[in-house]
This record gives sequence, C-alpha cells and structure tokens, in this order.
Amino acid sequence: MWNIPNTLTITRLAGTPVLLVLALLQQPVAVLLLGCLLVGTDWLDGILARALHQQTPLGAKLDTIADVILGLSLLFCVAWLNWEFLTRHWPMASAVLASYGLSAAISLAKFGIWPSYHNYLAKLGMFLGSISGMLILANTAGWQVPFTTALFFVACGTITLANLEAILITFRLRHPRSNVGTIFSLWQRSLH
Repeated sequence: MWNIPNTLTITRLAGTPVLLVLALLQQPVAVLLLGCLLVGTDWLDGILARALHQQTPLGAKLDTIADVILGLSLLFCVAWLNWEFLTRHWPMASAVLASYGLSAAISLAKFGIWPSYHNYLAKLGMFLGSISGMLILANTAGWQVPFTTALFFVACGTITLANLEAILITFRLRHPRSNVGTIFSLWQRSLH
C-alpha cells in the first residue's frame, strides 16, 4: 500500500477538504493554487506507478476515489465561488453529472463496485476539466482568461463521452477490471 504513487493519491485525498474550506472562506487564489497542486498529483501518481512498476488494484481504486472526490470538490469550488458561470452553463454541467451517475450506477448494479477503468478519454476529460476549472477560478480571482467558456464546453463534452464509453465498457466486461484503455481495445481482443 505505501508506495510513492499511493502516497500521492492519499495526499490528493487529504488535500481536498482543505480545498473546500478555502472555497468556503472565499479564497479563489488559494483554491486555484492548491487545486493545481492536487491535480498535479493526479497526473504524477499514474506516471510514477507505471515507471516504477507500482501499479496495484488498490492504487487504481484509490486513484478513482481521489479523482471523483477531487472532481466533485472542484465543481463545488467553482459553484461556490462563481455560481453565475455554472447557472449560465448548467446543461453542460448537468450532462457530466448525469452521465457519470449513470455510469457508476450501471457498474455498481453489474459488479457491485465503482468503475475504475482509467480509459484514455476519461484521462483527457479529467485533464481538460481540471484546466477548465482552474481557468474559471482564475477568472473568479480577477484575471481575465480568454477561451474559458469554450474550454469548459470541450471538457464537459469529453467527460460526458468518457462516461458513455465507461458504460459500454461495463456492458462489455464479464468481470470487473481496472485500466481499460478504450472500448475498442476490448472489442479488438474479442476478435482475436
């Protein structure tokens, strides 16, 4: 359990409540800085797990839990600090939440566990969503960053597609599995 990638993931989990407190205290710059650090641990833990050959089923589950909690926390921070932005773009945010809820519900119903596929589209969506959230927070802090809304739309679309792919993966699998690249890789395996 105590390897470098899992330690980074646990750090992300431990830092998320601090992120929420900073948002409640109306500190968008501090939320932005800590958010960037926590998002960085998400990218670093996966890279190190592969490079150090420290990929474990526990690590994959912890990473998924930390990702979900951080993603929802960033959404809360954006909503708390810039409610106007989310109310203007609620259909996109709703599509993300609904598709993720459906994906989780189907996996829980079929396998009794939360999905932790780490599919490439989900990784891209998390990356774009994290950057989008940071840009919204930067705008909230007073910096005017162009293309924030456009990136938010692209991120929401990517995350929604990733969640729909996760649903297809769940339907395709017979047993729970982590680290599935794409639905196409599963289809390709069944052809061979």
